[in-house]
Amino acid sequence: MRIAIIGGNLNALLLSHMLLDNDDFEICIFEERAEIGFPIIGSGLLINHDQWFKLINSWIPNMTIKSNIFNDTGMVFHRGWLEKDLSHSFISRGGKIKVRTIVDILSHTSLSLQGAGGREISWEGDMVIDCSTSIVSSLIGILSTTQPSSGWQRSDHLWESWHSSDSSNLPENVVEMISSMSDNFENNTIDHAFKQSNKLCNSILKGNDKE
Repeated sequence: MRIAIIGGNLNALLLSHMLLDNDDFEICIFEERAEIGFPIIGSGLLINHDQWFKLINSWIPNMTIKSNIFNDTGMVFHRGWLEKDLSHSFISRGGKIKVRTIVDILSHTSLSLQGAGGREISWEGDMVIDCSTSIVSSLIGILSTTQPSSGWQRSDHLWESWHSSDSSNLPENVVEMISSMSDNFENNTIDHAFKQSNKLCNSILKGNDKE
């Protein structure tokens, strides 16, 4: 079964691995950005790591940058490198990723693709899954060298915290500002991506069983 997934974000990467865990799908991810994982979009926090980390570890036995547990908050990842490692592992499992590709959905089984050079080609398969999202959020992430009033410390000793985009109480010594695709903290976590991907994966597998 040939599947095209639009968007190379965390949801798409998790879904791809979940599908490959269940069947020998032929999956290609199409991403408009030039690079998977960067710029960072979303939180690096996994709250329910007892449930989900075993899957991450099965897909990425040797992570580029290790995660760490921060107090009772949860497991902390470098979000960009987590996505990068997931993409490398996905390719090693036979998946394909095409970056710098603009996608136009023609039907539930076909796409029109335009690459960096402007050349248009078509894709035909069995299923198109749209995981693309727009960055319209009231949240802003901050990486800083100064401990914020609320947040967590990553393994590189930087502090990650999330705030309302109109907040005037941001941490000092900001190293990087992170975008989000969510308007609330819960939907900004790695947990939410897992839940969404798992739900979609189960739906696809049930539909595939009926055919």
